[in-house]
Amino acid sequence: MGVQHMSLEFDLRRLADKIYETFSHDYHTEEKVKRTVEDLKRKKECLDKDPYCPEVFEELIVAVVTQGYYFKRFDEKLRIGLRKLTSKYGVRGLLEGKGREELLRFIKNSVNERVLTRTKALVKVRYVLDSLKCITLREWVKIELKDFKGDLTEQGLRLLGDKGLNDFLKTAGCWDKVPIDINEQRFIIRTGIYLAHPEPQKFDPTDKSFLREALKTFASKYLKGKTIAGIDLGENPGVLDAIIYIYCSSDHLGICAREPKCKEKQCKIREACLHFILITQLRT
Repeated sequence: MGVQHMSLEFDLRRLADKIYETFSHDYHTEEKVKRTVEDLKRKKECLDKDPYCPEVFEELIVAVVTQGYYFKRFDEKLRIGLRKLTSKYGVRGLLEGKGREELLRFIKNSVNERVLTRTKALVKVRYVLDSLKCITLREWVKIELKDFKGDLTEQGLRLLGDKGLNDFLKTAGCWDKVPIDINEQRFIIRTGIYLAHPEPQKFDPTDKSFLREALKTFASKYLKGKTIAGIDLGENPGVLDAIIYIYCSSDHLGICAREPKCKEKQCKIREACLHFILITQLRT
């Protein structure tokens, strides 16, 4: 697909080639990118082998407590404490009895009371523990954490919001899931990936479902067969999403962050990027 802009041509296939070239290079040269991809692989393999994978359980508890927000103050403390508890009791040992009591006490003592109240974290963690006595974590992930007991629905609560759910499911090995936040929004819109949507004329920069579908379509049409660490990006847009996040987030590489680093030539995608093509033409 080609779109003409002031004698400069934007092409989705060229963009895809440049993204793959850049991200593949980053996997081998940027520790944050490699660690992110390898973490995803390890957790997927863990849940495939162990229906109560401790690492995936820990990710679920963190997601429920933080509700998709990054609380830097206690995120690391949570993870370290959870790892100690799963090592001590095992996941099933935390579902009831002394292990359960210690887990709930740890969360209560580790997290700001206002955050606990706002996220309803203790109510939701208890729900998670009760649910995992009825269904394995692996099976629950397969049905996307459905409220099969109806306990939360009765209280008008959701275990996780849309972004938090998609983010957790991606982490748990459902690599077709694409959580969209401001980083992915910027990248999909700036690069021109949004034009890959089956109905690009319906583009709405605030519609996350539109952007999600655009990224999935872009991956399946233009990145099929292109692999990083043995993972086909065309079939696993969630892994592509994870690398985009590292590429954009100011907490990581920050190349396509709020202030994109186009002029500094730090972005190796820029020559195929719609945003750069347009601003370059406008300045000439």
